[in-house]
Amino acid sequence: MRAYPSLIRLDRVDHDQTSSSERSTTQVEASDRVRVGGIVFDPVTGEICAVEPKQGEEPRRLAPQPAKLLSLLIAHHGELVDQQQIREHLWPEVKADVDQNLHFCVRQVRAALEDSASVPRYIETLPRRGYRLMAEVEPWSVDPVSEKPELGDESAAELLPAASPQAESYNTRRVWTALAAGAVVGLILALGWTRGRSQPVASPPVIAEVSLAITSFQPETFSSPVQVPQIINHLLARLGGFDPSRLGVIGPTTTAPYGTDLRRVHRMITELDVDYVINGRWSGGPPDPKLLIEVIRASDGHHVWVQQFEDLTQWQRIADLVADAVLEIVGPVTASHSHGS
Repeated sequence: MRAYPSLIRLDRVDHDQTSSSERSTTQVEASDRVRVGGIVFDPVTGEICAVEPKQGEEPRRLAPQPAKLLSLLIAHHGELVDQQQIREHLWPEVKADVDQNLHFCVRQVRAALEDSASVPRYIETLPRRGYRLMAEVEPWSVDPVSEKPELGDESAAELLPAASPQAESYNTRRVWTALAAGAVVGLILALGWTRGRSQPVASPPVIAEVSLAITSFQPETFSSPVQVPQIINHLLARLGGFDPSRLGVIGPTTTAPYGTDLRRVHRMITELDVDYVINGRWSGGPPDPKLLIEVIRASDGHHVWVQQFEDLTQWQRIADLVADAVLEIVGPVTASHSHGS
């Protein structure tokens, strides 16, 4: 695979040190802009737009850190960029765990590119390793408008033959015809614009700083105890009450097809692009099945919290213990950001 370090100068991508007023006066060279698949990315401003934007379509602007991430992936197009390399590039002075911030940046870039973790067109996830930009990359510049002689340019006027009276009369009729046609087109566009304004505008997707998935807790060899739905519903109530831009929760309606087997859970992590998974596995069987609940961190597959439960009649206590453990793990994100606070 080839890298393309000349397409983007990473030292120029410094949004944090450039105010919006300074950025507006920055002269951006055409070579700064890069075509990535069907979009054009400006690493200096962080703006993303379609190669052929629709009428009225506005560019999307990435925040500084996601823009740096996309620039890094473009500079190493087609290659694996491991998580450590991303951490050092985005947070060179930070020694603490930044995995949540990294995954949040990836989700923001994917949202701006309208990409999917499960069926990627731009950014491929290599589980526990890093990310790779899949789309084709090339420098981008708008074709210059062909120069035309300006009115009052004597040298240009000399090149134009003098018009006859008949030609002038014919040209005059053409001008009036064109003006009339232009007025009709303008009226149609104005009516269309007026109607278009009344149409609802789709809201941008909410991107959570931390996302977690809850599996179905379903046993594979026997019927699910009646307390399982109660445990899950209470978990959803506890964890789903926070600002969705801070903590996103994916429930069993989505995760059920993956089951609870760890190999399939790791596939779910990749395809759903989550930071943590709350998984429930079983040991033993009827009449006394034991439920082992584990919280798995997506970045390295580490089980950050594990506990086994035997008395499922205490389902509310079980759900509260799990929810408290999760909130302690992601505490800085959810603190003081619950609904109504």
